[in-house]
Amino acid sequence: MVANSIISIILNKYKELCQRYPHAASFSASKKGNSFYLIQKRKDLPAIQIRLSNHGTYLKTWTDREELSNSTRLEDPSTCINISIVFIDNGTDITKDCKTMPNCDNCKITPCIPQTFKGQNELGTPFQVMQYVYDSSKIKSRYLNGLTRAIMMARVKGKYNDPLEKLQRAAHLKVLDSRANLPNPKVAKYERNNNKTNENKTKKKNVIRINEAQLKKIIAESVKKVLRESEDFIPQGYKAMSNFGGSEIQISKSGDAARFRYYGGEPTEWMEIEFDEDGVAYVETPNGKELLADYMKY
Repeated sequence: MVANSIISIILNKYKELCQRYPHAASFSASKKGNSFYLIQKRKDLPAIQIRLSNHGTYLKTWTDREELSNSTRLEDPSTCINISIVFIDNGTDITKDCKTMPNCDNCKITPCIPQTFKGQNELGTPFQVMQYVYDSSKIKSRYLNGLTRAIMMARVKGKYNDPLEKLQRAAHLKVLDSRANLPNPKVAKYERNNNKTNENKTKKKNVIRINEAQLKKIIAESVKKVLRESEDFIPQGYKAMSNFGGSEIQISKSGDAARFRYYGGEPTEWMEIEFDEDGVAYVETPNGKELLADYMKY
C-alpha cells in the first residue's frame, strides 16, 4: 500500500468510529493538504494533538498556530501531548529533524524506534513530540482497523499504543534468528531461569515480578476505579442469548470501557475495552470474551 491510500482509509474509518462517539474530535487538513491534525481538548487535562502524515514532522510546524487550512488552530504544543504518526513510501526522504535524532541513526524504518523530538515554542517554553514511523509498503489492509482504533484510544488516553509493535518485533527477531542462527528464545529463557548464578543475583535484589495476568488485573482494577460512574445503567446495545432473554451493553462516555447487564439483572463493573491485532473490539468478562460487534445497537 502507499502512504496516501493508507491515510485516506484511516481517516474514513476514524470518521465512521466518530459516529459512535459524538465527543470525539475530527481531523483537519494542513494548508498543504499532506498532513492531518486531530486536536482533542480535555477538561482539567492537557489537550492531545495527533498528526497523521506521509512525511516526517518539523518542530516548527507545531509552533505555527495557523498551520491548518480551516478555522481550527493548533494549540500551544508546550501545553499538549503531541503525537505524530507517519507512513513513508519507498524513496521518500525523512525531514532533517528526524535525521538529527540520536536514536534514529541508520534507521531502517521497519521497525522504527519511536522518536522523541524536543523543541521550544515562540516564548522559549519546551515541548516534545513523539513520532511513530511506518514503512507503507509493509502495511496490509487488515492492519488498518487496528491502527484506526489505536488513534481513537490515543485521543482518549494521550498515549499511542502501537498495534503493530509486537508484530514488527516478532518479524524482526525472526530475521535476526535466521541470519545469526540464534538459539530459540524460549529455550534461552528457560536456561536463564535455571541458572544458579542468575538466581543468586535475583535473590540479592529486592525485585517484585508480576506476570501478564496479574498486570492485566491491576490495570483492570485501576480502570474500574477511574471510570466508575454513578448514573443508572443506560443500555446502548442488545444481544440475544436464549429464549429467556439476553445481555445489554453500555459504553462509557470516554469510549474505552463497557459494562453489561445479563437477563435484566444488576449491571457488571466497568471493564476495559481491548482490541486484537485485527482491530476487533472486545471485553474480557467473568462470563468470557464479549465482542462489541455481537451487540445490536438500540
